[in-house]
Amino acid sequence: MGAVRRVSNRISAIRKSSGWSGVARTIGSYALWRLKGRPVSGDTPTYREWLTTYGDIGPDGEVDNGTRFSIVCPVYNTPVELLRQTIDSVGRQTFENWELILVDDASNHQDTVAILEQLGAGDPRIRVLSLTENGGISRATNKGIEAATGSYLVFLDHDDVLAATALEWLATCTPQADLIYTDEDKIDIEGSHFEPFFKPAWSPRLLLGVNYLNHITCVKTDLVKKLGGLRPEFDGAQDHDLLLRLAELPLTVAHIPHVLYHWRAWEQSVAGAPSSKVAVEAQGIRAVQEAIDRRGWGAEAAIGNGSPFNYRVYWRRQPDPATVKIVMPTRDRVDLLRNALEGIFSRTDGVDVHVVVVDNGSKEMQTLEFLWEIDDSWDNVTVKRVDDAFNYSKLCNEGVETGPDTKMVLFLNNDVEILHRNWLLQLSGWLRDPEIVGVGPKLHFPDRTIQHGGVILGLGGIAGHYAGYLPDEPQTSNLHDQAREVGCLTAASLLVRTSDYQTVGGMNEHLAIDFQDVDLCLRLRTELGGWLMYDPTYPLIHQQSASRGDYGAPSGYTIARMRFLWGSELAKGDPFYNPHLTLTQHDFSLAPLPNLEPKRLRRLEPRVTHSNPGLSP
Repeated sequence: MGAVRRVSNRISAIRKSSGWSGVARTIGSYALWRLKGRPVSGDTPTYREWLTTYGDIGPDGEVDNGTRFSIVCPVYNTPVELLRQTIDSVGRQTFENWELILVDDASNHQDTVAILEQLGAGDPRIRVLSLTENGGISRATNKGIEAATGSYLVFLDHDDVLAATALEWLATCTPQADLIYTDEDKIDIEGSHFEPFFKPAWSPRLLLGVNYLNHITCVKTDLVKKLGGLRPEFDGAQDHDLLLRLAELPLTVAHIPHVLYHWRAWEQSVAGAPSSKVAVEAQGIRAVQEAIDRRGWGAEAAIGNGSPFNYRVYWRRQPDPATVKIVMPTRDRVDLLRNALEGIFSRTDGVDVHVVVVDNGSKEMQTLEFLWEIDDSWDNVTVKRVDDAFNYSKLCNEGVETGPDTKMVLFLNNDVEILHRNWLLQLSGWLRDPEIVGVGPKLHFPDRTIQHGGVILGLGGIAGHYAGYLPDEPQTSNLHDQAREVGCLTAASLLVRTSDYQTVGGMNEHLAIDFQDVDLCLRLRTELGGWLMYDPTYPLIHQQSASRGDYGAPSGYTIARMRFLWGSELAKGDPFYNPHLTLTQHDFSLAPLPNLEPKRLRRLEPRVTHSNPGLSP
């Protein structure tokens, strides 16, 4: 019923803005898009089916590179059966060069103490350190770190479970990687698996909003010791604080897209009842704020939306506000243009703006009169007339070359509605980070379903929108509501540095209608070595194609050209989208399961990022 309601709401919104003729055009375009390559339904497996296929599948070939893992597990009054399952999961590892350091933080439950004494007398690879005073999770973990003899640390909670091949997979990334993490799921008290988290590759700015790395987190021992281990004053958010500090170092980071950690959810765990530790969010905010301050960004950390332990970076105003040139292609539909300009000039704080309206063939007299008025009377608007055949890339390029010189340029469709006064301040703030080369906001349809939550490279063959048409509600991992690195962004609202835009040659005028934004984003990423940011803090309303109409599916020429230009990048896949997720739907459901072993293993290949943290201005 939810899907039917969303369709009904969408049709109602289109009818209100464009009438029944608009509804007819949209339905016709949808049908054509389905026929000519729109993402279509595939066989979506359940997570249980995924587990049956992948389960404890290990890497291809024997892994023996001399790596020794020190698994550090602080313990405090853990129920015996859960602790036994945790330790048994270590004992079942297919990779045998490990030590398990159990640090008893002065447990006073006798059954917990007894099982630890029993374990200490068993496998020589298991060591038990007993503390005389309860000092909290950071102090207990630090004792384990001090005692570690392995070159890598693996952090394990006292009620969680490792997959049998976890260490073997970690060893495929050693000794090159400094930091390794994997996908995870939750497991209930009966052992049933649920809520898998299929993660993106290394995303250090996403880490500011949520500790998406845990679990597994595996780090070189000497790096953790160099940073002084965990900081007890951040107990509750101590692991997040450590990772934020690690992210400021030059790192080789490996993400293994395999569910190798099972996070126990029961009434006394964070996974089972995150609201029971809401007070810990204050520690998380403090850890994020310190990370922001170390970077010198001039921003504030605050609580995020939707899920516990989610945070936001809010950019502060600068004493000397930047000026942003807003390039807005348009044609007739003066109602849309008036609404967009009214929003820009009445609801934009903290940033100065100059709008270049690029008119492409308007004919209606009321539109022409309005264009003459704003060009003649508004100091912060320039009208550029381009009467050639519609070519979105050319219109944008002409707009950039028109009007005053500014350090930043924002491409903004004329069917966008501004809702929040700090929208452009927030977007422009990310360009204070020298590694960021493009920023885009969350876009809503008029019914408040998601139109743009970032662009996924490869979706539908070339690229498509993350979470498109979904309700803007919390989801597992909540990534549509996190400021994060993405593979591409839509030019419906895209902010870049003018110098970066000019360096890569602007928009490709051979891509007149479709994918010019994807092509631009890929050039910004590959030629400049930068990162693209999606920020959902202040969503905009986007009616999508209201001015020009929906052109339907991309042409065969456009698709062929994109594959010619970017075939190698398409083959690699989107680094910020997990290889187990669908490329035929917008809902980040599971992709059909491969039938052949080589294809299954290909999805598990570690994704390695060499991070050179230009996180400070």
